[in-house]
Amino acid sequence: MSALIKPSGTRNLRLLFKQLHAVRAICVSSKCYTDDHAQKPKSSAEHYDIIIGGGGLVGTALAVALGKNKVLNDKRILLLEGAPPFRGFNVEAQYGNRVSAINNNSVELFQSIGAWDYMEERRVKHVKQMQVWDACSDALIKFQDEHFAADVACIIENDLMLDALYAQLADNTNTQNVEVRNNSRIEGVQLSVDTGDKYSQVHLKDGKTLTCELLIGADGANSLVRKQMNIDVFSLEYQRRGVVATVQLEDPCDNTVAWQRFLPTGPVALLPLSDTLSSVVWSTTIPHAKHLLELSEADFTKALNEAFFQGIPQEWSCCQCNEYIKFDYWT
Repeated sequence: MSALIKPSGTRNLRLLFKQLHAVRAICVSSKCYTDDHAQKPKSSAEHYDIIIGGGGLVGTALAVALGKNKVLNDKRILLLEGAPPFRGFNVEAQYGNRVSAINNNSVELFQSIGAWDYMEERRVKHVKQMQVWDACSDALIKFQDEHFAADVACIIENDLMLDALYAQLADNTNTQNVEVRNNSRIEGVQLSVDTGDKYSQVHLKDGKTLTCELLIGADGANSLVRKQMNIDVFSLEYQRRGVVATVQLEDPCDNTVAWQRFLPTGPVALLPLSDTLSSVVWSTTIPHAKHLLELSEADFTKALNEAFFQGIPQEWSCCQCNEYIKFDYWT
């Protein structure tokens, strides 16, 4: 599994800011009043039973799951997303650097809402084993199901997962009560638990005000909804950045093992995408990450080889990477 790279294509690589977050309080409830003096929405068109702030993977998956729940068939659900409409996923395009390793529970969730077959028909890589070892000792651990009967994880591009979820919303046979609004950013929130009103208010940047009985914040690490709810978060900057890339293996192989090595500067991981491609996630110090970005493709691959195999006999290698690497942004 040593890697060699040749200069190829345009190199656009960016650092990922990494932080630890520990949420102390995540439970928010709305008071419900039945008196006639409670505030009512100005019109039914601007009132929703449930509003989800954030149309990323989490928010969109939740919208699909709620929309397909028969108990909620009579509830109006709104998904607010600040970005333009999702452009879709092109299975003919090169692999993107934004990939996720999902466990069996996530697979079961996607199956339950009808999105999994859509992904499987395109490109999903099943991981049968994970090997993790330490660079400063001979410590080694392997994760696998007995007889490799079940997957350890599945590696999927984030855009493919999102595309599958939006496909479920587009086929509104079972999600007709879910509305998606793009280019809609939340500017402020007034919770009923704070105001004493019957409904919580959601103020958008375009000046519109919506009301709801349940507000869900799924708008990322810097969630405005969370801040408006006064949910405490402990955040620690640990002076590390992540460098991501996609490498092509020299020869096709049964690429079903995820590799991770813990270096003194942080872990480096190689996640299988196909029989010929793998995704690299390299967490390291800020100065080293900047140095990696300045390297040529060949020098970057040499550094990647050393990160994985320095001090390890060459015969331990399972496969080799050829002289090619693709760089891209991960935002």
